[in-house]
Amino acid sequence: MKTENNRLVEIQWIDSRGGYSEWQFLNEFKDELTVYTVRSVGYVLREDDEIIHIAAHVHIDPNDGEVVFCGDIQIPKVSIQDMWDIE
Repeated sequence: MKTENNRLVEIQWIDSRGGYSEWQFLNEFKDELTVYTVRSVGYVLREDDEIIHIAAHVHIDPNDGEVVFCGDIQIPKVSIQDMWDIE
């Protein structure tokens, strides 16, 4: 398997906010409603009409072209605000 043309990208996207692991009383809850704007950089492993899959760490075996990766994330394209190719 090869990556998508060994393309390196930076993606700005909207992430969801995690909740709390214990019970909360809504009438005492003071946190504001927020989302996070995140930037991720990685090599494009796979992409379709709905998702882009990138990895921060990629090794491509020079003998057989096999791809080994770590630090990956699949980002829904509806969450993407902007994307740049890094050359």
